[in-house]
Amino acid sequence: TEALPKAILAYIYRDRIAPVQMELEAIRTHDKNLLGDLVMMDTGFWLLDADVGIVNSGSPAQPITFLGSTNAAGTVLNRNDMSYTALNLVGDYLRLQYLCITNSGNGIGVWGSTGYRRRGVSILDCRSYNNNYGIQAQYTTNLVIQGCATYRDALGGIYLTYSDSAEVSGCNSFTNGDNKIGISLDYCMDANIVSNSCHDHLGSYSKGIYLRGSGVIRGNDCAANGCGIHAVNWNGPVTIAENHVYDNRQTYRSGIEVEAGSLYCGIQNNLVHGNYGGGIILSDGASSVIEDNRVYLNGEIGILADQFQSRTIRRNVVYSNNKEGIRTWGRAGELVNNNLVYDNDRLAGGYYNIYVGDGSASVNIFSAANNTVFGRNGIYIENAQTVTLAN
Repeated sequence: TEALPKAILAYIYRDRIAPVQMELEAIRTHDKNLLGDLVMMDTGFWLLDADVGIVNSGSPAQPITFLGSTNAAGTVLNRNDMSYTALNLVGDYLRLQYLCITNSGNGIGVWGSTGYRRRGVSILDCRSYNNNYGIQAQYTTNLVIQGCATYRDALGGIYLTYSDSAEVSGCNSFTNGDNKIGISLDYCMDANIVSNSCHDHLGSYSKGIYLRGSGVIRGNDCAANGCGIHAVNWNGPVTIAENHVYDNRQTYRSGIEVEAGSLYCGIQNNLVHGNYGGGIILSDGASSVIEDNRVYLNGEIGILADQFQSRTIRRNVVYSNNKEGIRTWGRAGELVNNNLVYDNDRLAGGYYNIYVGDGSASVNIFSAANNTVFGRNGIYIENAQTVTLAN
């Protein structure tokens, strides 16, 4: 049970063989010196009669790694009790890889506190299914969740709160509980949510991706949810870019929604189509930009920007939506420029390609220039005052 030399650890890692006695003694005594930097976990379906608590910490240069099997059968940990967390991580600089967790309250839990945030935890290439939450974390910094799959988890796939500078990338989250969320980051700053697939979450309140905080949502595929991507910026800007958002199935939701009160948002280069509700909705969103998106065949409005002021809607291609192509309230400093908007009002309901106004306030200091608009109805502006239309 003494720590093995580095050369032996390297040999073990290469051949994927480790003495089980060393692992069991290390877990029993909570002595990381017995582990060196690596714990190999055997192939098999393991029934846990207690939570596994990982309480030790590695270092930035030398994290402690818990490595499951890459054989077809894998390393499956079955907690068999939905009231508990299978793997509790309460140390820093830890790495989990190639593990599969099932039948627990939380498959994997990473727990900090208001006084201390967990640092340097990585969860790589793991699977979670038939838990309440797949992966849950609170009060962390620089958490990395990469290449994981979460499915059939009743309360949600990946759920982070107060976890700053988190990265969630290359994950697949699907068919989790009704009215739940595939990937949720709540009160998280500087998030990086990249290249994930979130799909088939049923119910009107379900979402593929949810972010309340700041950061980037880029390159994700979101389909067959209630809403594809839902963001509320908090303490910083949000960028939603290069996502494919389609076939989300609630008529009063949208493919991409940015909630009321959000400022400094960039919604750019997204492909948004076939959603049962609208394409892109920006509520409030002062000093925000909607640009270079392709929005088509949605069941409601293509792009809706309501309330507030100083927004720019430019270089979008918006067509064949059931209602308006672009609708904005026309507040001061708003620009609608260089868009291609055509053949909206697909069901001949009397809607316009571009509609400006909210039925009450005057449209003031509003500019629309260089747009190409054709189809059944063109541009309609309510109560126009100090409006510029050019080219």
